[in-house]
Order: sequence, then structure tokens, then C-alpha cells
Amino acid sequence: QDAILNCDGSITIDNKKVVWKTEIDDLDEGAYITYYNGDIYLSLKEGKVVKVSDTGKVIWEYSTKGNLYSQTAFGEVTTIVKAKSIEQATYGQPKMANIVCDENMKCKITRMVVFQTDSKGYIYAINLQTGEKIWRKRYSGINPHIKPYAYQNTVYIVKAGDIISISTQNGKILSKKHISNQKIVDIIDSIAHEKGLEVENVKKALLNAMIKTAKKTLGEDLEFEVEID
Repeated sequence: QDAILNCDGSITIDNKKVVWKTEIDDLDEGAYITYYNGDIYLSLKEGKVVKVSDTGKVIWEYSTKGNLYSQTAFGEVTTIVKAKSIEQATYGQPKMANIVCDENMKCKITRMVVFQTDSKGYIYAINLQTGEKIWRKRYSGINPHIKPYAYQNTVYIVKAGDIISISTQNGKILSKKHISNQKIVDIIDSIAHEKGLEVENVKKALLNAMIKTAKKTLGEDLEFEVEID
């Protein structure tokens, strides 16, 4: 869903103006906004991610080390634990965590996570429900203007001519693809093959990401079209 932060501090979601207003420190017209699963996520340039409910209530704030120049992305962190009971497996887990246990009480715990990159080369995994840091990693050369892309247990970032895939579990680098001398169609095919996705779906996601990045960098009022030949 599309969300736009208006100059008067109100928010438009899917062309329907939300009329409430709320006071948020460091909020300006340059904030990057994402609407996900009924809540609003603001990435403030000054270095703060803010989760706001659809009624205007601030749910949590998370401060980053660098400035923010892109939207958040959303993915999953999965943990496997051995427990003696369901109660032990669920103890201390967020309410939104999905917990599935087999007959041997080997439990798979899945939590939703917010991903954000900043101008100092950090990528953050933030608990979507609580706003607490799950992990933080620094990779010098990360392009902070390009939003990370998360799929299942992998998050992708762009760093100095490379597309890097990172484990959502702990931020560990899984693979690195150099793109400066590689055809974009080869990259699309590679990602689709690696993740078992339809090539056309990967292509559409990449084209949309390019257009959004161009608008954020050069101007929201400009129109862009991307062609792959």
C-alpha cells in the first residue's frame, strides 16, 4: 500500500487522507514512510525509525547511528529451539511470534522484523512488535539510498557495486554478486533461481525499486520509466 506524508503533517494512505496528527521529534517533509500491516513506519533523516499506529499513536522509536535515506523493509527471523513444553517455548516471545513445535518439542519460532540501512554503513534488524534491536551489522560502502529487500530468511543490500545477501537470523553475509560488469538480466535470473521465484516477479520488483530510488534522490514530482534491453 502507498503512503504519503503531507506538508501539514497528515498522512495519505492509498489516496485516502488520514486526518489525525501526532507530535514526533525531528519529523520533517523528508521523512521516508512505509505502510505495513495496518501500521506506519517513518524513517527520519536525522536517524530514527518510528512506528505509528493507524490512529496516530507512537508505538516505539529506534535511534540509528547514521542518517536515514530510504524506507524500511520487512522480513522474518527464524529460531529453532528444543523445549520441554509449549509454555517453555513461548516464554518471553513476542505476541506476534509464530511458534510451531513437532512431537519431539523441537520448535520453530518466527518473528517479524523491520530492516533499515543508514549513512554510516549499518543495517539494523528491529523487532517489529517491540522496537528492540535484534542485531546490527556494519558493512562499509552500503548505499543508504537504496531500500533493503527482504525475502523469507534473506535480506539484500547494495554495497559498492555488489548485491549482498545477508541472513535475517544474525546479519551474516551469505553471498555476494558483483554487478558492475554483469548484465542486469543475469542478476535477475540468478536471484530468481536462488530463491525459487518467478523471473517476471523479480524483474518487476527490481524495476519498482529503481523508480522509487530515482524519485527519492531526484524528486518525487518527476516521472521515471525503466527499460531492460
